[in-house]
Amino acid sequence: MGIFSRRPKLDVTAGVVVDRAWVDPELDLADKATRAGDLDAGLALLKATEQCSDLRCLRVAALGRAAVGQCEQLEALVAASPEDPDLLVWLGQTKVFEAWAVRGSYTTEHVSAQVFQRFHAMLEEARLVLWDAIEAAPDDSAPWSVLQWVAIGQEVTAEDKQYVFNQGLVRQPDCYAVHSGRIQVLAPKWGGSLDALIQFGRETAARAKPGRTLIAITALVQAEIHLAASKPAKPYELDTYFTRYKPTVLAARETWLQPERQSEPYDIEAHGAFAYALRLYREPELAMEHVEAMQGRITTLPWAYEGDETAVFGEALARRMRLPGLLG
Repeated sequence: MGIFSRRPKLDVTAGVVVDRAWVDPELDLADKATRAGDLDAGLALLKATEQCSDLRCLRVAALGRAAVGQCEQLEALVAASPEDPDLLVWLGQTKVFEAWAVRGSYTTEHVSAQVFQRFHAMLEEARLVLWDAIEAAPDDSAPWSVLQWVAIGQEVTAEDKQYVFNQGLVRQPDCYAVHSGRIQVLAPKWGGSLDALIQFGRETAARAKPGRTLIAITALVQAEIHLAASKPAKPYELDTYFTRYKPTVLAARETWLQPERQSEPYDIEAHGAFAYALRLYREPELAMEHVEAMQGRITTLPWAYEGDETAVFGEALARRMRLPGLLG
């Protein structure tokens, strides 16, 4: 059953914020304004955000999600300022989110040819805009981070996917968003392999500096291992992969939680990744340390792998994971 085993019904979703996993008051205001149709605050925030930074990648993704359904308004702004890198990367990210919303997360056999045609056409539009963003700001890592989702959707070659990842690394070697995108590229659900995924997790752990949020990539890798290895039709042994990779995640956690570490933009997401992995490892006390640090904010990935992510997370939060019998 696990530490999130079934309990009497609770109002577990109250106060849980989904896909706004940040501690950034300015972004909160810009996100709210964008969802209300006011794009000025978001554009001003991007212009005030240093290129080639985790903060920029996080804000681009957040504002892109908030602007879904408003591409025409963004396109009008781009038409007036066609070389504005902030508008271009924002529009490109928004188009990527809209394309994936059309496709959904279904396996290929459950997506119709017509949906695929529309999906690929939308991704191509996004790709062209992102290339314009790259030309407008050649040193920025953010467009390359977003392009990884275009590469997955367009099913380009492994060499092209590697090229996109490498270009992101050249501009920002420790970029959290570029690395988390690479996890999806390597994930078995998109045609990758568990062995390549595990190798990537270990290499990232070895490369990340102590105290840096980048090391939480190892925990996100564990979530993808769990998803792939638990598929009934897949010839993977879940226990084997857990045994092989668990020490990497536990060591990474210790390396990250340095007493002198500084807060970083992706801290909330990192705490969520470790909470999810530690839940899989049946370590409720350690997991709860990270759940508490998430401040009620949760990302869809990886928590959606449990079904209703807000209910799963909310119950952990409401119960504080301290009650007798939670290991069930």
